Amino acid sequence: MSLPLVSVITPLYNYEQYIAQAIESVLNQTYPNLEMIVVDDGSSDQGPEIVARYRGERVKLFKQERMGCGVARALNRAIAESQGEYISWLSADDYYLPTKLARNVEVFQSRQETHPRLGLLHSQPGVESAEPDYLAQYCPLPVAEQQRQLAERGAVTWPFGAGTAEDQDMLFYSLLCNQINGCTTLIPKKVFEAVGPFKNSWSVTQDYEMWLRILLAGYEVSYLPEVLTVSRFHPVNTGQYSQIVPAEANLVMRSAKERIQLSQIEDSLRRQGISTSQFPLWYAPLLARQGIYDEALYTLEHAIFPATEQAQAQALRAQLLTELTPPELAPYSLKLPLRWGLTLSRPALKSHRLLAVLTEFCAAFGPQSEVALSIWAEEPDLKAELPSLLENWKTQIAAYLKRELADLPPLELAQGELGAFLEALSAYLPIGNPDLLEQRCLYSKRAQSALIQWAAEAFDFRRAAEFLKGLATWHLPLPQPLSQVLWPETSIVAVPGPERSFVFSTQGWLELSEQDALAKVCAWQFSASGAEKVSQAEYACLPLPEKSFFPAWAPNLNLPLELEDLAGDVILIVYAPENGSRWRESLQAFLAEGLNQPDLSLLFLVLDIPEASSERDAIYEEVFQEIEAAGVDPENIENIVISYLDRAEAMGVFQLAWLWLQPVADPAQWLPFWPYLAQSETALLSLNWLAAEWAESAWISFSSNLEDLRTCLRQALADREATRQRGRALNAKIPRFPAYEAWLKGLLDHFAVHGAKQ
Repeated sequence: MSLPLVSVITPLYNYEQYIAQAIESVLNQTYPNLEMIVVDDGSSDQGPEIVARYRGERVKLFKQERMGCGVARALNRAIAESQGEYISWLSADDYYLPTKLARNVEVFQSRQETHPRLGLLHSQPGVESAEPDYLAQYCPLPVAEQQRQLAERGAVTWPFGAGTAEDQDMLFYSLLCNQINGCTTLIPKKVFEAVGPFKNSWSVTQDYEMWLRILLAGYEVSYLPEVLTVSRFHPVNTGQYSQIVPAEANLVMRSAKERIQLSQIEDSLRRQGISTSQFPLWYAPLLARQGIYDEALYTLEHAIFPATEQAQAQALRAQLLTELTPPELAPYSLKLPLRWGLTLSRPALKSHRLLAVLTEFCAAFGPQSEVALSIWAEEPDLKAELPSLLENWKTQIAAYLKRELADLPPLELAQGELGAFLEALSAYLPIGNPDLLEQRCLYSKRAQSALIQWAAEAFDFRRAAEFLKGLATWHLPLPQPLSQVLWPETSIVAVPGPERSFVFSTQGWLELSEQDALAKVCAWQFSASGAEKVSQAEYACLPLPEKSFFPAWAPNLNLPLELEDLAGDVILIVYAPENGSRWRESLQAFLAEGLNQPDLSLLFLVLDIPEASSERDAIYEEVFQEIEAAGVDPENIENIVISYLDRAEAMGVFQLAWLWLQPVADPAQWLPFWPYLAQSETALLSLNWLAAEWAESAWISFSSNLEDLRTCLRQALADREATRQRGRALNAKIPRFPAYEAWLKGLLDHFAVHGAKQ
């Protein structure tokens, strides 16, 4: 039996004194089938030249421009360049012991036989340091032994810790702190392809966030109690671990806790002798002892206590409020332009996350995007420095994004009191301030039910912007909590068929086998690279472009007057500029099969063409040329209406549509409407009918053959009520999400009472 290829991935930045030992430790492994991928992240020392001496079949070197925002980009590049079945991480300043990979592969494959969902194996790390302060605080060895090792080899090495959480309790214990040393791990590459890349915006805790994401995706984690790696602690990284890493890790913990249901850790709590009702009163004091007062308060205020424990909970809450002294804010209201905000203290200037989130924000938007980001500081000396600091950051960001300064969205310095600054924000952006300032802001904005922008990649900013624009434009009631609706899990549609299935996900990365165990799945995804990777296996995938979409909650109930002429069942065809002439196939199918059907109308919807544009007239002429080419006199047509709308206005049209007739080879044309379709029963009739036809037919020919499009339309028209019933039946199979559903019900109730914004 051949051994699987293991790819060792190593990000490198200015570690010339350590990188040779790291490479030698890989080449000296007892496991033979390996490759080492080193990604140099813009080093200014001789590190890349040292790696080049080893370059060959087993050691590969890639270089990229430095972003200055942590190692996530280098890790992702290394994974993308790797060819192995398994990924093993090795930092450039650490090293492996000789049997690391052999033991990892042996144990992983053995345990996977009984745990098929095993997604990560990790082991006990070894630690090496020559730093007196670090040794005094953490090294358990006798002083005499420390001095002997220092004299002989200039550093002290010892096993770190005596163990870790039980495998089945890993999610629970990960709510307390990071339990996994990244360089001890072995992870199947397909796990990264399923859950997505490391996040740039978690600059020093990208590993902790990844482990939580893997756990939340339902993968199992297993621990091997053997020391197989050595992690080196030196002045560069020990400085970060004192303040910056804990502060950022606490943000990761907060964001994960917001996504975890107590039912997911109920068994772990029971093993600790804690009931789910007791958990808040156990967890909140633990957070308070760690100085995380805002999350302790949030935990208490979102729990229901038995009468016997209410007094204790109230006393603890009062004590925490005294410690935190958060500002009181007026009720949350949304206005355009949207404004993100962050608060700065001097220790946070050392954090890579600050520059990372500013860079991602600028990557997401341009100067005309109706958004801005404001920065507020409390310390007078820091306020005085901020103008020059901000200009320096903008220069770095513009150079990295290869833009002019004028092409960046507004980055502004805020004045005035903290409370007024926070009240003006559409969303608060925590960056990991290692003091109470950010905690006070987090508590007040969460109490206000405002959006907390935990995930801060460019895609997350764009997605949040469309969400907030919809709420602001249509004066819609806010979901509680607001940020939960924005987690990717709330936007998945899966329709199974007998041989293949249709899956839509706004995540960009989706574990397709979790949605359906069938032979083929067609996935529409935001990440083209993610779709390409899974398409290499047993799935058939179509990638979507990475662009923002319009939300489900912006219905335009005040429809254009011409739509009042539509009678009977309405078939919808959409023209969007980015999709060329594919609308012609749909129109030809309607002219051939539906033109003379009683009680049937066609709405030809033209999107995003400015009112004064000559393109409107050209499209109008093209439509009627197609009609005449089909041998139909346009003067005798009463059941075709052409309407020009922008995408936000078009939302209400889907309330009218009985069937959306669109070539499925053109998924980008559907993209802006999926969130709305996924929540509208009427629209789901057409969504599910098309999805089912796709799933149950040879979808490749259906997507490209006009006759198949006509056949499908003919079948649907033959018995319209049967088509409706089929759509409703399929609708029942679509996953629902309780927090989202509860909010949507409230939204419908709101419209029933107040009507839509006029």
